[in-house]
Amino acid sequence: MVLALMLVVTLGRLRVGFNNVHTGASAIPSQIMFKMNTNTNRIEKTDRLINGKNVLKFINYEFNNDLIVLVHNHLKDKDNEQHTNIILIGNIKTNDEIVVPDTIDTQYQLILIISNSLLNLSILLNKSESYIIKLQDIQKSQFKDTFDYFKQTHIINNKQYHSISRFTNSNNINDVYLVCGTDHKRLVRSFFNVINQLTIIKLTKSIQKCVYKKINYKGKDNQKSYERAENEIKAMKLLKDNWRFVQLVDYHHDKDNQIFHIITYYCDGGDLSQKYKHLTDQNLNITINHIYIEHKNRIFEESDIIDYISELFNILLELDKHGIVHCDIKPSNIFIGYGTLILGDFGCCKFIDQSTIIEYQDSNVFFKAPVVITSVSNSKEISDPSIFDMNLNTLINATRGTLGYISPEAMNRQYAQSCDIFSIGSTILKLLCCHQDDRNNHELFKTTDEIKISEYRYSKQLIEFIHRLLDQSPKNRESLNQLLNQYIETITNQHSITFNLNTTFKNSSVNITEIEFGNEFNQPLQSNSLPPNLRSLSFGYGFNQILSVGVLPESLESLVFGLEFNQILSVGVLPESLESLVFGNDFNQILSVGVLPESLESLEFGSKFNQILSVGVLPQSLESLVFGIEFNQILSVGVLPKSLKSLVFGYFFNQILSVGVLPKSLKSLEFGPEFNQILSVGVLPKSLKSLSFGYKFDQILSVGDLRKSISSLIIGGIQKDSINQSKLALNLKILEINDGLYRHTQTITTLQLTNSQDSLSFIKEFYPEYYSTHNLSKISDSFVDSQNNQIKGEYIIALLLHNTNIIL
Repeated sequence: MVLALMLVVTLGRLRVGFNNVHTGASAIPSQIMFKMNTNTNRIEKTDRLINGKNVLKFINYEFNNDLIVLVHNHLKDKDNEQHTNIILIGNIKTNDEIVVPDTIDTQYQLILIISNSLLNLSILLNKSESYIIKLQDIQKSQFKDTFDYFKQTHIINNKQYHSISRFTNSNNINDVYLVCGTDHKRLVRSFFNVINQLTIIKLTKSIQKCVYKKINYKGKDNQKSYERAENEIKAMKLLKDNWRFVQLVDYHHDKDNQIFHIITYYCDGGDLSQKYKHLTDQNLNITINHIYIEHKNRIFEESDIIDYISELFNILLELDKHGIVHCDIKPSNIFIGYGTLILGDFGCCKFIDQSTIIEYQDSNVFFKAPVVITSVSNSKEISDPSIFDMNLNTLINATRGTLGYISPEAMNRQYAQSCDIFSIGSTILKLLCCHQDDRNNHELFKTTDEIKISEYRYSKQLIEFIHRLLDQSPKNRESLNQLLNQYIETITNQHSITFNLNTTFKNSSVNITEIEFGNEFNQPLQSNSLPPNLRSLSFGYGFNQILSVGVLPESLESLVFGLEFNQILSVGVLPESLESLVFGNDFNQILSVGVLPESLESLEFGSKFNQILSVGVLPQSLESLVFGIEFNQILSVGVLPKSLKSLVFGYFFNQILSVGVLPKSLKSLEFGPEFNQILSVGVLPKSLKSLSFGYKFDQILSVGDLRKSISSLIIGGIQKDSINQSKLALNLKILEINDGLYRHTQTITTLQLTNSQDSLSFIKEFYPEYYSTHNLSKISDSFVDSQNNQIKGEYIIALLLHNTNIIL
């Protein structure tokens, strides 16, 4: 392996003839960009091949971050053309691998962007070799001025962006670049080093990765290009702060030169077309040392496809709120964010409103009017020809979109939500073609409209649903709600449904017993919305709607509310069948007597609940009760039901407990960190078997009548004279003292008192004085459980506290 020093050449800055935008080369001194030694522990050659092609394998044992991989064909560089020779080859995760593409030179340099840090590896790699790159070692290397490696810069509204790479689908009208700027508001660690046991951390300004699009509307179609650029900016303004869509950073309209400059955020996860290619690249034979290792056929699993459909439908719902038809939904315009899909590239979008509604002759359902547009999209899928390549006889009147994803009505300039539904269907069909046997299925659809999906790899319900999305008749795609009903059938797994769309839900199937609403769902529910035999219902964090009497079916046994639910519950809303109830973080409403049904056995409050509980509010059937972080109310005698067996208090509870407050049925009691009240004799019931205190508890604990019942005692800190007798509870098996927060720097671990003979031997060897003064040698067989050969609980007197000299 040859390692080189990367040199930055000084170039003058070229000023473009308008006020707010400059583009050209950075005026920077010649300098060593990044120096690395030939440490073979960082980069290793490997004989691993995928279908005869070399691979780059990235390893990071510390983190699993997004990784942007670029290669620099540096030998082709000419003045102001560096960005055209830096090619984005993949967006992957660290601890993944990527096939070396054919487009790179015999020798190339590697550029990596990891999270918010730029890593320019000044390494000459050979196209004919495979490599393992250990990122955790490389990241600890020192480097500086990483931006200066990129010679071409653009200044938009007085902010400088360094051009990293020019996207391959750029043209004279749409020139698109991956650029990076400096985020002055955020600092990140660029490297650290340890000197004389002192950790030195260098903080640098975070990298802001963006996409720079330059739209030139000069020429004969200037008005069309101008309108499209304005529509793109308008759409992104309307969708500002909506994380389902690529976000606008900045823009400038250079009227003198007839150019729009648009800056948007870059999505680290790449797009679905890249993910598709990554999977198909690895659906090949893998060899190491020319020995066949395995044959992989990686595909998008049906569960992933269902999630994608759900997210894309939510995107359609958001677009519909603003009257936007995207007109170019396809894998390369659908980006991968943190846990969600993000739609971008609004260069083909169309705005429609209710004033332009027409009616199809064969349908009673109204459609939004067709819009006559004569310009042609510059959007182009890397793996698919754009509509520019279509035969004019085939093109008809299509003006927007990409061949294979354009709906039949869009070919006739009729734009409505049905167009985007068709495009989603075609997008999903493309994703279902990863397997080698299915690779040509999408091409078959583009040329013949035939829909072919493997029945071996995907369910009949999903296949039928894709057929519905790709129906040639727009009237069969015009109602998103109708499609959603079929979607519910598609996602039904025997007796359960997971629904994550923010739209009306209704299902009356007698077979459904479990429903889980996702975080997006926040729609009112009617009395006939939920199945009659539903037993388990869970809401995501976004649900916060009033529930009326009769909405929840009488069969319901388990109910979980999400984070944001905070509505008053009237008497009768919760069915008498309910056994388990969990409130989310925000719930903090007064509960009247009768709201909680007498069938309830388990109740858990969220963090914010802090209301007074009156006698009779908690049903007599309740066995388990958990309070959240903020609960700190006085509990009167009779509030806690006589049936209660388990009680957990939250962080801030610190109220005096009177005799009789805790029911005689209680077996498990846990206090939070703030509790530090005297527990008088009789407060703790004799039935108690497990008792736990937080780290602030610092009161004398009298075991008293608990000696015969308690088997587990957990204390958050070390108490003064808390336990100073030689006899503890008769049945005590576990005594745990945790590290007292803010009070002890050492870690104190638990000694489980289950093998007391070994404990005695340990004490005798390491603490002989304690062993002697407490006459531990006189413990006779009468005090030993003959069956288990263990010392009985009341004579267990040793607790080892690591890193201390304390034995209680």
